[in-house]
Amino acid sequence: MAGVRRNLFGSIYLSGASLGSQVVLVPVFLHFWGAQIYGSWLVLFTIPAFFVFSDAGLSNTVGNAVTLALEQGRPAEAEAKLNAAWKFQAIAWAIIFSVFGLLLAFFPVRRWLGVAELPGSEFVCASLLLCLYSLASLQTGVLSALYRGAHRYPTYLLWSAHARVLETILAMLALATGGRFIAVAGGMLAARMAGAFVLYIKGRKLLPNTRLAFFSGRWSDLTPLLPSGLAFLSFPFANALINQGTVLTVNHLAGAPAVVLLSVCRQLARVFQQGTGIIQTAFQPEMTSAYGAGNKVRVRQLQSLALM
Repeated sequence: MAGVRRNLFGSIYLSGASLGSQVVLVPVFLHFWGAQIYGSWLVLFTIPAFFVFSDAGLSNTVGNAVTLALEQGRPAEAEAKLNAAWKFQAIAWAIIFSVFGLLLAFFPVRRWLGVAELPGSEFVCASLLLCLYSLASLQTGVLSALYRGAHRYPTYLLWSAHARVLETILAMLALATGGRFIAVAGGMLAARMAGAFVLYIKGRKLLPNTRLAFFSGRWSDLTPLLPSGLAFLSFPFANALINQGTVLTVNHLAGAPAVVLLSVCRQLARVFQQGTGIIQTAFQPEMTSAYGAGNKVRVRQLQSLALM
């Protein structure tokens, strides 16, 4: 159970960094910006959630597929699926990004989001930075497959948590120096890109025989992943609909300060959800490895322990 314990520690750290940063940043944002501007920022931060559709659930699915292929002695298949997921996820993101760019250019997106009071240039620049932030997040998710396949998933969790802490620090520095939306979004993007770069370098060292080549992925390697990927996609889709949809609705009906109140209450209410997520993150990689190795007894033991 050593692998589960290490995953559990990394998952607790990552969840704590994610939830902690959200809670810690609330009084900082309110101190420097006030409720009105901070509420508008929360509305603007719904933009990355719309890019979740470009993932098609691949971050979870490719991790399972790569782990199974490596456990069963098929490294070429693992490499092909990883590169296909990496490539076509980026292409799907680029398509959504192009559509969003056209909307920014020709339609009143600020009014649709309920932030018409923001200067146009600031809104556009911050929105584009948040779009790039979503790309870095999605690509980082695909890279997790390297760590799962190499039985080093705790390393992925730890460095992801480090990146989240760095995001918080850079956001606080931007706020303390008088920065607005562009500065905060730029700092968060820099931290997420730094985390993705470190994970990429370390991941290549863990599996040196797995060649990461963006242009080598084929559609035929991706299609077997799509059915389960779309099933995984239902979770972030539902979260985006509930969370970001609620933010936009509350902003239109009650204004930006009400969005801040909603955000604080929701963060506190997510503690239980974070706990169940920690358990899933700790057990799923180990169960996949056991299943790939044909050790059904261990799969049942892990499932029983996770349920308990």
